[in-house]
Amino acid sequence: MKNHAGQIAFPGGRKEKDDKNLIFTALREAEEEIGLGRESAEILGLLSPVYVQVSDFLITPVVGWMAQIPEIRMDSREVDEVIYISLEALTDPVNLCEREMDTLTGRIEVPGYEIDGNFIWGATAMMLAELVELFSDQL
Repeated sequence: MKNHAGQIAFPGGRKEKDDKNLIFTALREAEEEIGLGRESAEILGLLSPVYVQVSDFLITPVVGWMAQIPEIRMDSREVDEVIYISLEALTDPVNLCEREMDTLTGRIEVPGYEIDGNFIWGATAMMLAELVELFSDQL
């Protein structure tokens, strides 16, 4: 992830030619990066696609549900740390903020979430905001 090194992100990657569909890709990547078994998640659906200009990727977020927190086995070549964030923390207005960030196009002010010392911004923050909106009536 040369264009996104050091950023907080969900497991993911390119669709490979043998992948049946984007859900299969998401499950394969989650297994490769953090050791989630492909059969362990119930797929709830897809979020809106997110285009990331710097890498020229169109991300199709896949949302799944697991009844309990799984055992994580990180691939240290791709993942430095796994963080857990509750939906409640995402809906707490105190965690919404803006921060100046250096990007390839210069220094810009970006919206995001500041939770437990982690600043989540960009495509990941956009996906989380949509997820919060979808589940807001259940929180």
